[in-house]
Amino acid sequence: MSEDRDSERRSRIRFLSIVAIAFVPIGVAYFVFFYFPALLPESTTNQGILVRPSVQMPTDILLSNSQWSLLLPVGDDCDATCEQVLYLSRQVHVGLGKDAARLRRLVISTGELSQRFHELLIESHQKVAILDPDPRILALLNGIITDATARSIVFLIDPNGNVMMYYRPDQGGKPMLKDLKHLLKISNIG
Repeated sequence: MSEDRDSERRSRIRFLSIVAIAFVPIGVAYFVFFYFPALLPESTTNQGILVRPSVQMPTDILLSNSQWSLLLPVGDDCDATCEQVLYLSRQVHVGLGKDAARLRRLVISTGELSQRFHELLIESHQKVAILDPDPRILALLNGIITDATARSIVFLIDPNGNVMMYYRPDQGGKPMLKDLKHLLKISNIG
């Protein structure tokens, strides 16, 4: 009888240990997350600037919801910084290699494009889609950053139409490529 009780007690201890292994980490994580948020890490590995909360673009505006998008709002003309950002976005697109088909580059202007800028896009940036000026898009982007066109900001839009990150001109090139490679690697959308 005594052996049966010891065996039963050991079985219960094993069972409770297995349950504790499963639920104690969840309980600790919950407790830390809600009661000690200062203990949570604040650093991220992204090179761009996260948009918190993300901003949903109107779905009728986007040409296709199946790709990631780099959106560059521009004025009617493109200065040297704008040209550099366009060049870097093209290099990033090429640098993605086999994943390049999962990304598209978009330009939206605040008005009618100048002849010189239009020719630049046709000659050097054939794969850039030019969106017509749309006050809804520009209002959303200016809600994230005031006067985004003056700063040559590139916005990253996920395949669901969420503006989730943006890059200043000094963050183009390798930092942008690093983020996109990481996102495309872990993403099962787009």
